[in-house]
Amino acid sequence: MKKFFTKFSSLFMILLFSFLFLPGFTSASAAKPDDFIMLSLNISSTGQVTQSLRFSVGSQRLDSLKENDGEKVVFLTNLLSSVNELRTEFLLSFTVKYIKNPNENYAINRGLVLTSTVYNDSSDTVGFDIVFTSLGSWKYYHSQDTDDDSDSQTEPSGNAFISKNSSQSQFPFSGSMQISEGQSVLVGQRYKDKYLSAAAGLSFEDVLAQQYSPSFVYDYATPFSRLRSDATEKVKDSAGNTHHVWVVKEQALSSDNSISLYQYQINTGWWYLTALAVTVAISGAAIAISACVRRRKNKVDSAK
Repeated sequence: MKKFFTKFSSLFMILLFSFLFLPGFTSASAAKPDDFIMLSLNISSTGQVTQSLRFSVGSQRLDSLKENDGEKVVFLTNLLSSVNELRTEFLLSFTVKYIKNPNENYAINRGLVLTSTVYNDSSDTVGFDIVFTSLGSWKYYHSQDTDDDSDSQTEPSGNAFISKNSSQSQFPFSGSMQISEGQSVLVGQRYKDKYLSAAAGLSFEDVLAQQYSPSFVYDYATPFSRLRSDATEKVKDSAGNTHHVWVVKEQALSSDNSISLYQYQINTGWWYLTALAVTVAISGAAIAISACVRRRKNKVDSAK
């Protein structure tokens, strides 16, 4: 009887842990909308951080709208140029950061590398990557962002058994960008305008402006599987990284869009005490039941 209750209490604790920490994702690829602009952040287990920007081209729609093959080539060339302007803006901001506080370990083309802006035929996208060779390099170039409490808020919570550390920040495309004195637009709107500018002067310029309504995608990939979020979708890739993917349609994009990340941590001391208490309580109940059964048996025997 004692062995039974010991096994029961152990099984109870295992099941409790299992229900608390069941993963919220599947091993699959995140589905992307037909029209999308995607920012992604990939943190590798080695500490390398890759930030990427991708624009879906929409070649099938262009094929149906163009008057001739030359127009599609012109559009793609223009889009490469428009996205490369964004790459240059990133590079200039990192250059200014480095000039203000130079550190040879994090120099551009050493601690930070920007790839060329290219068209990827297999994914039908145009974009570029920003590779931070170490986590230290990423922190160096984003120190101002991470110290800004208005953009990101960290809040601990929980109870005696489990603590929860959470962080909330603005959706990347929901930030405001100043385009001229006294005039600003959301990041997502500016990126959309960059795409549409590639059709300037082409026969399908007006039709494309009417049809193009991109979804804005933020993909945060990390090897830390215990990290949780309020992402639209969570998936796991073949390398074992967990992708937290937020998707916001153009109509829903506003400065109020946010993302939340959180992680639970078990307070092992309390769990051990609880497990011990449960075991003791169950064992005590078993002893009491056994004693009661023996008393009844003795009464029956004495009555005979």
